[in-house]
Amino acid sequence: LRLPIRLEGSLLKRSLDKLTKTPHATQKKYLFEILTKNKATEYGQKYNFTKINNEKDFQKHIPINKYQDLEPYIEKTLNGHNDILTTDAPVIFNLTSGTSDKPKYIPVIAKTKKHTALLMHQWLYRALQDHPSFLNKFNLLITSPPVEGHTPSGTPYGSLSGQIYNNLPHGIMDRY
Repeated sequence: LRLPIRLEGSLLKRSLDKLTKTPHATQKKYLFEILTKNKATEYGQKYNFTKINNEKDFQKHIPINKYQDLEPYIEKTLNGHNDILTTDAPVIFNLTSGTSDKPKYIPVIAKTKKHTALLMHQWLYRALQDHPSFLNKFNLLITSPPVEGHTPSGTPYGSLSGQIYNNLPHGIMDRY
């Protein structure tokens, strides 16, 4: 169980460490990849993604959003409309607990889901590095279901904690 975590984790650690040596450049590159890919979406057209060439343009064209500002776009996506916020259709919606109001639906695309799983694997690696005996015991993990239902378009929705649990390596799941 430890060997696969160490092998994959060391590769993930090297990759993240490389990216974090130049965080500003890394984030800027990623931002412009997102803007380029999503310029033809409804949101991208409304906020002129094609006219954004630098960070000042980004600040000028795109307002700070609250969930309520994005809710009409998310509603369209929940109902199966494409190319609203992203060109990638959501594979699942994370459902918040609704502590501040009603539960919110956060669209998750395949790339984000994959990155979340890799982040969990990296966390396991780093936890094992810092606490070598943590896998010697059983752990209690309380989660909500990963899938609690489906949107009108058929896309599943559920809790992030349940989805993270489902992305754990099977040997680790047995310990929780």
